Amino acid sequence: MEPGRAAISRGSRALTPSATQIFKLIETDIGRSLFHTTHGLQYPTLAADVEQTFQTLDTTEREVQSFV
Repeated sequence: MEPGRAAISRGSRALTPSATQIFKLIETDIGRSLFHTTHGLQYPTLAADVEQTFQTLDTTEREVQSFV
């Protein structure tokens, strides 16, 4: 399986096919907060990492497990 990578910005998001599967996104989810979607990740610090990334503008990379 290819790594799921998500590029998240305040205005849009771009996802690889595997990330789309992990975050369980459909076309009508475009523009929704990532935190209003479901995902299959074992990643309890996801929200904190996203917030830190927005504040510092530094890239954050984590290796996490998924239920998918």
